[in-house]
Amino acid sequence: FDCVDSFCETPTEICTAYRPLGAPCMSDSNCLTGACITDVCTELAGPGEACVVTTSDSGCSHVGHTCSAASNTCVPVGLSGDACASANDCSPIYLCSTAASCELRPTLGRACNDQALPGPCLDHSWCDPTTLQCAAPKPDGSMCDGDDECTSRNCDFATTMCTTPPICI
Repeated sequence: FDCVDSFCETPTEICTAYRPLGAPCMSDSNCLTGACITDVCTELAGPGEACVVTTSDSGCSHVGHTCSAASNTCVPVGLSGDACASANDCSPIYLCSTAASCELRPTLGRACNDQALPGPCLDHSWCDPTTLQCAAPKPDGSMCDGDDECTSRNCDFATTMCTTPPICI
């Protein structure tokens, strides 16, 4: 949403000032710095420092680093062919393959695994569970089961249709 120096509070759709370290939060986007870990804005660790593995963030303050599940320290993200235990160990454009190495995510028209998390397709496509191929996103008004299926990146779960997200005020 289009808030300046603030975040869009849900469900009120009102732009709200970012929260400082130590303040309660519901997602990383609520925090001025760091990340929302266990519902509190928390400072992230630097390279080589102890960290907490999270599902929504790398757990580390430096770009190109991630929190290793094996060592619980911030390490450089894995690139093509690097060993991994999970997708968190790899750069965001890679998946951790069944061979335990970082592998480039598939693109539109290529085979994908709908069970891979986070989203398995590299480009704006989404993994269609019926074909197990990366498919083009759907326009507003199309039926959907998740945000990644929609061009707008917003699936209205009340109507199960792709819709343009509301504007935050």
